Parts: sequence; C-alpha cells; structure tokens
Amino acid sequence: SRLSTPRLTLTAARKLLDVNGVQVLVASTTGVALAVAPLATEHRTNLIAFCMDPDVATTSDYVIRLYEGVDDEASAILKHFESVPNPRTVDILYARVAAYEKVVAGAIVPALGAQGKHVAYVQSYPIGEQDFTTAALKLRSSGADDLIVLGYGFEYPALFKSLKEYSVLGKSRIIGGWGFLYTTVDPALLKGVLVSVPEFTLKAAPQSQFWRSYMSRFGDAPNFDAMFAYNAIRAVVDLAGGQTHLGRPLKPQLAGRQFEGIIGPYTFDKSGNMVVRTALGVHDGLRIVPSTP
Repeated sequence: SRLSTPRLTLTAARKLLDVNGVQVLVASTTGVALAVAPLATEHRTNLIAFCMDPDVATTSDYVIRLYEGVDDEASAILKHFESVPNPRTVDILYARVAAYEKVVAGAIVPALGAQGKHVAYVQSYPIGEQDFTTAALKLRSSGADDLIVLGYGFEYPALFKSLKEYSVLGKSRIIGGWGFLYTTVDPALLKGVLVSVPEFTLKAAPQSQFWRSYMSRFGDAPNFDAMFAYNAIRAVVDLAGGQTHLGRPLKPQLAGRQFEGIIGPYTFDKSGNMVVRTALGVHDGLRIVPSTP
C-alpha cells in the first residue's frame, strides 16, 4: 500500500512482521526503505529496497537494493563526457533530494573537473518546483555547452517552458536521467536530449512473454518501473526456491553472483546494490532510442 508518513510505514511493517510473519519485505522509495530498515534488521528479516539511493543498502546486512542507482545513471553521463573534447563548459540542474545531492557533489562535479571540463553553474531545486525563471536566466547567462538535468520528470514541463522562453534550448545540449522516461514535455522540445537509462529500455521487447502479458492485462506497454518491479518479485521467488537461505542476510549470499532477469543481466556489489547495465540514448521526440557515437 502507499504510505505517506514514517509512522504509517512502520505500523504496516510491524504488522507484516509480527502478525503475518513474512520472510522478506519489499519497500518502495528511499524514505520508506530507510524507515523500515532498522525494524527489518531487528527482526532479522531481509528488506529489498526499490529505490535509487545506493546508500540505503549500506544501512544493514539485511538490506539489498534491487533498482537502478543514481550512481549507475551518473556513470553513463560521465562516460559520454569522456568522449567530448575540451574546452567544454557544463551546467548542472537537479532535484533537491539526498541521492542527487550526493551524486552531484561526490561524483559528477569532481569527475568532470578531472576530465578538464569547466562546471560553470550548479543549482538544485525543490521537488514540486514550477517556477524556473531564475534558473533559466542564470543558465542563459552561463552559456554552457551542456546542461545536465537530474530529476523526476513531472517538473520538466515547467522547466522546459522556461528553457525555451529564455533561449537556453538549442544553445546548451541537454543530458539527463530516467526522469525523461516519464515526462509529459512537448515531444518537439525533447528531440535531441541525451538520456542515461537502463540498457534494456533501449531494446525492443514486444516479443517477450512479460510484455505480451502486461499488454493483455493493462492495455499499455510496460514502463521501466513495471519491469524493475516484476524483476524484483521474480528475484524473491527464485531466491526462495533456490539454494539461498532467506533466514540469513541475503547480501553476502548474492555478492559476486550473476543474475538474469527481464531487465537483462545484473549483479550485486559488496554493499548489496544491484548493478545493472546503463547506456546513453537520445530522444527522437517520441521515444528514447540508442545513441550513435
């Protein structure tokens, strides 16, 4: 169920653990996973976190994360910039959440500097922001070659309206992450945007059984969240039916093993974070397709 406060989250988790006696918990979003992790650890019950912040998995041996991470997203972006010759000026605009704060300050900015890129302007914005006038004016003044945008997508229509109004579009090449998979921005404005995405989203999959079943059930193609969610549930079923012991921490049992799911091959690092192949695509106005060098 969808839970809006830590108190409701913990109440539901306690019921599942104490009354229902579940062996594995699955928690969606970073906040919910962080709230439930201590309780799951106390009950020696494995928690699968369905969120982007890799630090969530470090909270306990009983916590693993089965979702694309912001670090995976950033790695494809940084790999792109490795191939872009200098001089190059880059601006960064991102949603003000802990996961993005950490990856921007701890990974993206230092890596761009080491590549010889000049990071001219870095700015965060609150979730739900609808007025990007000030940011757009600063971006126009910066005149950077590239603009990295990291967010959830629902705020992008307001952002792109300001970027267009203040002539940032067409001057700075935009590169971002999975938020561009969901945004309702005018497709004409998205053409040419580079997007760091899980590699499997760039491959046609209508022939797969999951794809056909999903279309039959819901009348629409599955998005990448649906595929990650199904993969996580299948992983729990497979672990429970295999040689893995659910009564012990999953993290040390999974490290170094290769897995294959509907999202393609993946592994786990020593912290219990899923490592999934990430690639750079380009928006053609309708969808994200593989990017050519």
